[in-house]
Amino acid sequence: MSKQTTQLSLNELKQVFDSFDTDSNGSLSPEEVMNVLRSLGMNPNTEDIKSIFISTDKDVSNTIEFDEFSQWIVDKVDITSKNDLLEIFRLIDLDNDGTISTDELRELLDGLNINVSDRGIETLMQQADVDGNGLIEFDEFVKSAGLWTRIKLTVGVVRSFYIQAEFDSLAREYNQLIRLWVPWYEENLGVTLDNLQNESTAPNVLELGGGTGNLSAAVLERYSQANVHVVDSSSKMIDFCQQRFAKNEHIHLYEQNFMTLDFKEATFDYVLSYISLHHLNDTNKKQLFHNVHRWLKSDGLFSYSDIFRGINDRVHERYNEEWKRAAYEVGATDEEWNHFWDHDRRYDQHIPIMTVVDWLREIGFVDIDITWRRSLWANVIARKV
Repeated sequence: MSKQTTQLSLNELKQVFDSFDTDSNGSLSPEEVMNVLRSLGMNPNTEDIKSIFISTDKDVSNTIEFDEFSQWIVDKVDITSKNDLLEIFRLIDLDNDGTISTDELRELLDGLNINVSDRGIETLMQQADVDGNGLIEFDEFVKSAGLWTRIKLTVGVVRSFYIQAEFDSLAREYNQLIRLWVPWYEENLGVTLDNLQNESTAPNVLELGGGTGNLSAAVLERYSQANVHVVDSSSKMIDFCQQRFAKNEHIHLYEQNFMTLDFKEATFDYVLSYISLHHLNDTNKKQLFHNVHRWLKSDGLFSYSDIFRGINDRVHERYNEEWKRAAYEVGATDEEWNHFWDHDRRYDQHIPIMTVVDWLREIGFVDIDITWRRSLWANVIARKV
């Protein structure tokens, strides 16, 4: 259960639900979900809405009932995370000036079907505006309470819907786009495989973020008797892998959030993360590294490939330009690059690779090494004693 759920009443969750349920029939239709996404400037298509409903509409009624909606919030929305709150703040800050104005708040509330009078909006602004400058800065937004909590939760739900739709949309074109997004995709995949040096013919492998199964297939080509446990939060990715590996008893699939996993201690010879953790905030990344250490057997290996942040802004920008040039060289168009960059800016939360090394050392990993790097992309390995 997400931390903030224990701090919110069912009444608060119901208020958010009712603001989406514009016809007041007790359930959310595809049209209502589409409208609420559009209220925050998003432009979902029919496939995006289908993706959201596949993940939320557990009884396949083509509507989202309140219990399904509440469960979604438990699993997907966290308004206690400062990183998540920053992304929510940015969605409200329409002109990207680092503040929320009265006009931006009014536009948000109107779009989300939250009825507040002009006087009520003035009061809301005054409640949060600690320094009295007529604008809400991020630190003030974080500390705000009352109706602001409902606003945060409402925008957080919309954002979570969009993230799910965006991720599933990428899944539909994954194998084509991934090689444009990560120009060194095959090279990095080869490095990850070269990290696997277990003498066992049947290692236990955990893969965090399976995508369309490319790494899983490569692992099984090397270790045909391996047991590969693949975790992915996208239902379409899991469905794709179910079809791809339908006749292979060595693949075990889990549609689950990484942070809710609870494997037994010392279960795996390898834990592999291949371009799948960049969306996690710092707290969750570090906690997941702790979990990985616990799940690994003695002498087990963690291989972590992803996009990282440069050590400072100048280095980061140089690496980013290198990444852009490489993407264009393998065929990315302006539209595709802008999509990658917009997704990266909105949803990814990068950290310097040396921060990862420090965290892994603090947790107790040994033999930590950076085995490969191209631009912002790199592979790190670490071993459990």
